[in-house]
Amino acid sequence: MLLTILSALFGGALRLAPEILKFLDTKNDRQHELDMQDKQLAFQNAQAANTLAQINAQGAIDVQKAKVELQTADLSTLQTAFTTQQQMAVASGGFALALNALVRPAVTFYVFVMWGLYHLASVIIGMHGAWGHIDTMAQAVIATWTDNDQQLLVMIASFYFVGRTLDKGNT
Repeated sequence: MLLTILSALFGGALRLAPEILKFLDTKNDRQHELDMQDKQLAFQNAQAANTLAQINAQGAIDVQKAKVELQTADLSTLQTAFTTQQQMAVASGGFALALNALVRPAVTFYVFVMWGLYHLASVIIGMHGAWGHIDTMAQAVIATWTDNDQQLLVMIASFYFVGRTLDKGNT
């Protein structure tokens, strides 16, 4: 009888064994499918990030190319304008060249003369009635020199002296 009971138990267990193995195999298959889907999703995310990085890099390259093309076009325009100006100056003769060369110095001298006359008038007005009083005359001269005058003097001096240094260094 014990043998019968054991046979029944082992027979039932052996009959259930394929079903249990099938259940475990199905569970493993499902877990494997979920793992594969997670890996596929991670791969697609990485691929999308890579594509986005490539698009951004290409966009940055395109922007730099456009900037270079714009700068090249600007330089070409300036070169054309300069060449045209030179051709016009040569075609017009020496008078136009001399006149063109005098424009900046003439404007500079005009501004300096007007600036000097303004300060001279300020000193004269400040000293009106102060002849013989050295302190009042000195104060009038000092009062006409402002921070703006100081800045103008420094700007002009640095322009001429630094410009000459750079010009001598370039030749």
